[in-house]
Amino acid sequence: KDQEKSPFRGFFTFSFQESLLSISFVPGAVHCGFVLLLLFPVAYQSRIDETNNNRFMSNFGFDVTLSKNLIFKSSISLDIVDTKYMNFVNGYQTSYGRQEQGTGSLNRSTWQNVLYEGTLNYNFKSGANELQLLLGGNVRDGKYIMNSQWGKMFPVDTNEFIYDLAQQPHYNYASTDLRELSGFFRAIYTFKNKYTV
Repeated sequence: KDQEKSPFRGFFTFSFQESLLSISFVPGAVHCGFVLLLLFPVAYQSRIDETNNNRFMSNFGFDVTLSKNLIFKSSISLDIVDTKYMNFVNGYQTSYGRQEQGTGSLNRSTWQNVLYEGTLNYNFKSGANELQLLLGGNVRDGKYIMNSQWGKMFPVDTNEFIYDLAQQPHYNYASTDLRELSGFFRAIYTFKNKYTV
């Protein structure tokens, strides 16, 4: 009888969804109840979603004088871009993560571009007349490599993407090669320092 007269008679309900904890008190009589909401943003801080880019560029050139009027010029340039992207959601942070028992991926890609150029320059001058000849060519070698790994259903204590731990792993590899060869020629003749063809 004392319990029936108590103004605190009722029951509590608890629910947890994503990072939100809800606590409710439902009175058994005509009294005011309450709902307490607690947010746990820390649960999302251990998620992995990051991209790392590394790039290397260089250029090297040299000139060689073969004779009084003939010069050989050469240059080599190199450009390499390496990209790594990783994401992972473990099996308890989100409803999707719980459904998949943890899911993530790791993608690596490398783009390499090498350009070589060589030219022969000939310059002959006699009085007011001048002849300039240019013969050259370049070779471009490009290569793209991509490795992609993804999977789901990881052990419950896994906090980062480890391909070998996934019960349903997937792997993909692709590469592309590009080679180009080009050449050019130019002749300029100046007559009496007035006319040029």
